[in-house]
Amino acid sequence: MQGGENLLMDDIGGTFEEKVRIWLRNLKIDVVDLNIYIQSLTHRSYANEKKIMSRGNEQLEFLGDSVLSFIITSYLYHNYKSLPEGKMAKIRAFLVSRKTLFEIAKEIKIDRYILLSKNEESCMGRRKVSILADSVEALIGAIYIDKGIDFTFDWVIELYKDRIIENVN
Repeated sequence: MQGGENLLMDDIGGTFEEKVRIWLRNLKIDVVDLNIYIQSLTHRSYANEKKIMSRGNEQLEFLGDSVLSFIITSYLYHNYKSLPEGKMAKIRAFLVSRKTLFEIAKEIKIDRYILLSKNEESCMGRRKVSILADSVEALIGAIYIDKGIDFTFDWVIELYKDRIIENVN
């Protein structure tokens, strides 16, 4: 899949795929199947505009949402056994919230790599909380498909470690 003519990526040259591979490498993800990551970055507006037989990243978002919740829940359960269930639930809810996912999206600069339609681009789609949060969930789904649960678990916890510590205390 080619695309990304309107992306705000770093001026590193190369194809969109090469830029995504470099970005993922910077995120410490050694890619096996680049296509699953491209799918995770494909907003449905772009898929519709380009007539790609896909719903974009929606299925990966669905998967990533569950994987993220499982990882955070499992980590809290195993590492903070003394916390009451209600406190763990509140911490998890905060960590998987759109607000937190949006902050993470900005930190990992996912907005530079999302494929959006021209219309969504003109409506400032790269700054929309929903698009960025959903893209992070889709990325987590892609990592899970490509690398398995152990790698995904470690990657997510590394990404969330400081936030977990802040919210447990």
